[in-house]
Amino acid sequence: MRKSLSKKLAILALSLFAGVSLFAQQRVTLTGKVVDDFDEPLIGAGIVQQGTNNGAISDLDGNYTLSVPQGTVVEFSCVGFVTQTVIANESG
Repeated sequence: MRKSLSKKLAILALSLFAGVSLFAQQRVTLTGKVVDDFDEPLIGAGIVQQGTNNGAISDLDGNYTLSVPQGTVVEFSCVGFVTQTVIANESG
């Protein structure tokens, strides 16, 4: 009985690790610049993976970098502006 249980646990553990490595391979690194209607950089804009705490803040030039799973909804927000959402997909 114990041998059977430990075998099942080993199979479960291996399947969990396989899922993690598959998930890691599907990440997308987003880089860009947040600007207003006049192409002026927005300092301190929030870029967040929707529903998580994974995010970034644009720098003094409006630049940001954020790594998210492919297909994730990403929100761009800044005080005084309408929040925008996009789906993170690998380009090219």
